[in-house]
Amino acid sequence: MVIGLTGKKQAGKNAVAKMLAVYSPLPVVEVSFAAPLKRSVAALLGCEVDDLEQWKNDPEAMVQVTVGGELRAWDSIRVFLQRYGTEAHRGVFGEDFWLDASLPLDWLAGSEKYGDALYVVTDVRFPNEAQRVKDVGGVVVQVVGPPEVEAAGDGHASETPLPDELVDIILTNDRRDDAFAQLDKAARALIITTQLSADGLFRATPGAIATFGGGYIEPLDPDPELIDIHAIAHALAQQCRWTGHTLRFYSVAEHCVLASRITRSLECLLHDASEAYLSDLARPVKQAPGLGEVYQAAEFKLEQAIAVRFGLRPPPMSREVKAADEAMLKREAHQLVPHLGAIMAEPPKGTPHCQCWAPPTAEAFFLERYVELGGSW
Repeated sequence: MVIGLTGKKQAGKNAVAKMLAVYSPLPVVEVSFAAPLKRSVAALLGCEVDDLEQWKNDPEAMVQVTVGGELRAWDSIRVFLQRYGTEAHRGVFGEDFWLDASLPLDWLAGSEKYGDALYVVTDVRFPNEAQRVKDVGGVVVQVVGPPEVEAAGDGHASETPLPDELVDIILTNDRRDDAFAQLDKAARALIITTQLSADGLFRATPGAIATFGGGYIEPLDPDPELIDIHAIAHALAQQCRWTGHTLRFYSVAEHCVLASRITRSLECLLHDASEAYLSDLARPVKQAPGLGEVYQAAEFKLEQAIAVRFGLRPPPMSREVKAADEAMLKREAHQLVPHLGAIMAEPPKGTPHCQCWAPPTAEAFFLERYVELGGSW
């Protein structure tokens, strides 16, 4: 199995490789298309590869050419490596020159030579390199760095982003305060939602869904560590209550925030969090034999995982949260489904009124309320 990592320098490719090594069920072997190039340059300059690794980030480390004591040419080590690998070899001997030395096309045919392992290529820079990863049965993962990294660039061909069609998965490393945790979670999801089998083939897990922020989760077999409050807030803010049959858009996220103002607890705010991964069903369908029973079993399992993730009491919900939920249902019916509200009892005194926030507002208020109620990232 091969995973190729692409992205700008300092985007976090090496960090992802190290995280994959932690979570992979197979031994991880790092492969670098640039490794033969660096060995060649080290031999040319009479130094060690480790010296090159140190010098390439030092702007004062230079390769100079002098003729008769006259300085004719010079480059930083990083630029020299780029020109030596690209213009002097790919451009002269063919674009697959370094590929054939690192990841030959007979990789799958010679699997007994490589053994059962996950090979992580940390420096996929050119389209033919990405295609080589795919040709040997692998996937290409783009690591997107923070804005200052993505905006930077030295103009060299090796820093040009790959075409979208060659990228299978995108991991975002935006370096917020919790960025390392988010990147770690994304790397773990990459392993969990792919099956690294003994025969070295890549298979997408049929039960996995993509989630907001670059994650993945299996809603029918959820890992609590992959449950993310940002994904929950975003998804619930986009989903309308009452199967959409309201006078105005009114999100599940707003419903949860307002309910948590009745019963001030994190449990109340997150009482519908499972809908971020399962969506909701109309009540008659949810209570029907067959389909409803399957849904309720999946919902209960997901609620258990959510409780573990956020340190809540296990399901079912408490009486206090149930009362707040029902109070908001009555308020919503009277405000937003008036023909039903006309035959329902009035909500208890003090029940918050629906504001019908736009999705971005509902998402922001949900996350703000999460912090107010003691939630942590």
